[in-house]
Amino acid sequence: MNAGDFPITLLTTAILGLIYSVLCINVVRQRIKAKIAIGHDNPALLQHYRAQANFMEYVPLCLILLALLENVGRYPLFILIVSVSLIVARILHAWGMTRPRELHWARRIGALLTLLVLWACCVLSLIIFFG
Repeated sequence: MNAGDFPITLLTTAILGLIYSVLCINVVRQRIKAKIAIGHDNPALLQHYRAQANFMEYVPLCLILLALLENVGRYPLFILIVSVSLIVARILHAWGMTRPRELHWARRIGALLTLLVLWACCVLSLIIFFG
C-alpha cells in the first residue's frame, strides 16, 4: 500500500495542509501584531488561534476515515464528494471564524458541513463493517 493507492485522500490532504499553513501564518501574524509570544489575551489573536485549533480538532479524523474508506475501493464518487465538501467546509469555517461578527454565516455553514462529512464517513464505515 502506498500514497498512490489513495489519490483522492492524498490530494485532499495536500489542499487541507495548505489551508492549515495559511491558518498558522495568520496566528503568527496576529501574535506579531499584538506583540504576544505566548497565550492569546487578544480578541483578534484568539479568533485566529481558534480557527487554527478547530481545524486540527476535526480534519485529522475526517482524513483518516476518508483514507480507510478509499482503501475499500468501492465508493470513489462518495470519497470525491465528501473530500470536496470537507475542503469547502474548512475554507468557509476558517473564513467565518476570522470575520468581525461573532457567529458569521460562513462559520455556521462550515461547521455544519464538517459535521455532515464526519457523520457520512462514520455511517458508511459502520455499514461496511457490519454489512
